[in-house]
Amino acid sequence: MATTPAIINSIVSPNPYRPVPFWTARLASVAALVAFLYAFHTFVTPKMGIYDVRLLVLALLFSTLAVSLNLINGITGQFSIGHAAFYLIGAITSGKVTVLFMERSGIPQVPWMVLMLVVGAVAAAIAGLLVGLPSLRLRGDYLAVATLGFGEIVNVMLRNQDGGGTSFTLTFVVGLVLLVAALVGYVWVVRKALPAREGLVGRLLFLVKLAGGGLVCWLVTLLMQSSLSSRLDTVGRLDLGGAYGLQNIPKTTELWMIFLLLIGTLAVSRNLLKHAHGLGFLAVREDELAADATGVNTTRIKVTAFVIGAAIAGMAGALFAHYNGSVAPDDFKMDTSFILVAMVVIGGTGSITGSALAGISLKMLEEGLRKLTNIPAIVLIALVISAALVFIGYQQSSKRKLLRIDGKIRTLLTVLGLAGCAGLLYLGNLFYHFNLSWVIKSGGFALMIAIFVGVLLTPARKTALPRFGLLGGSLALVVLLTPWIAKGLHQISPLEKLIGETTYTPSDLRWAVFSIALVFVMILRPQGTMGHHEFSWAFVRSLLFGQGREKGS
Repeated sequence: MATTPAIINSIVSPNPYRPVPFWTARLASVAALVAFLYAFHTFVTPKMGIYDVRLLVLALLFSTLAVSLNLINGITGQFSIGHAAFYLIGAITSGKVTVLFMERSGIPQVPWMVLMLVVGAVAAAIAGLLVGLPSLRLRGDYLAVATLGFGEIVNVMLRNQDGGGTSFTLTFVVGLVLLVAALVGYVWVVRKALPAREGLVGRLLFLVKLAGGGLVCWLVTLLMQSSLSSRLDTVGRLDLGGAYGLQNIPKTTELWMIFLLLIGTLAVSRNLLKHAHGLGFLAVREDELAADATGVNTTRIKVTAFVIGAAIAGMAGALFAHYNGSVAPDDFKMDTSFILVAMVVIGGTGSITGSALAGISLKMLEEGLRKLTNIPAIVLIALVISAALVFIGYQQSSKRKLLRIDGKIRTLLTVLGLAGCAGLLYLGNLFYHFNLSWVIKSGGFALMIAIFVGVLLTPARKTALPRFGLLGGSLALVVLLTPWIAKGLHQISPLEKLIGETTYTPSDLRWAVFSIALVFVMILRPQGTMGHHEFSWAFVRSLLFGQGREKGS
């Protein structure tokens, strides 16, 4: 029989990980989401300025794009760096359809936006299928080059679609579709004919089918060529605005729609990994040959990853087009793909939560750099040198086991951690009075609160506080070394004459900042900031209360 204290403890301290009924948890999540979107749309959005809204829109869209790219690069283990092309295809397709048909259709704005999300998703998914199929035999750097080339081809082609002589015509598009269909049919005929080529009759039938398929492809190509050279070549020239982009797109995107797309993307990605198909994605990432040997259809998995990731990017592009009111190729250049790759790598290759947080954080950091004053070139060089020296010292000390966090070193690092918390409060005060968007300030304060909670209020603080002290001490050492190194560099006469008066705008250095961050992350934590970890309420409760999940819960 249970004792009285045990009964009291079971009442006062129930198991925090007692399983919640499936539909109860889902309905509660949906209700909380609806309440949040309604409150934000009603009370917060009307008080936001144009710049604040645009910054939040871009941060949420890039977070969505990072999660969609993570399905390809992180979860499936491919290496695509042309993701901006799918973003562009979704934007330009939905924008063109809206310009042509929205007014005459009479459909209200919200249903029309739902329809345009479908249009953007389908167009980008078809492009993802066309990229995924030829790239099945490519891996690593070769796949990266192929996807990069695809992104540049799409961008250059759209720059020439201004309705002039270099634009595609309707007959060209129809002929191209027929040619692709003929080639697919030809491949299908060959695959069907291959098993039946035993004996003389089988070989003759195989040759007949091979010749017949080739004849069909040749006829389609001939018809396509004749149509291009005929008068019909002037019919249906594609006008997407050329280098200036597609203009006058009705602005029908609401902020809550972008929130909803991001949350839906997170939900789809998380649930995909909990499904049997998601395990196939992970199997391909870990070892494609082993996955294929165990019966996993690796071809279907890789193509599916490209199609799903491209479709989500297409929906993000549709929302951007109808928020911005225009779609220009310059908004989807190569650097957009590169920053998306940086978000996935820094956030964690394989972590949906990490990609989402990195997407928001790096986009806000990119905008925040625009508000900083110019930096002298010599100071910047001195900062890089001091950071490299501290990093090398840390690496060598770690190899020789000189930084073992125990004994007196633990006490010293704990004191440094407390000093770092005080310094963080001081930085927070400066951050509050700095001329930044409240969106960036909110993100910065959220990060500071998370650091304080993780370092001071969790059961892991005995380990976290010394590690935070090590990080804070390293940063303080970098700051202390920089002026002395800069002073020494000024004494070098040729260097002083060359760049002594040169300054750099911080926003122009964003790629240097991202590159340095990538290098440090790849060296210190190759799997990214969050690795393969995901956010869950069980994780938060275990972090705050230090209790593990019971068996069977």
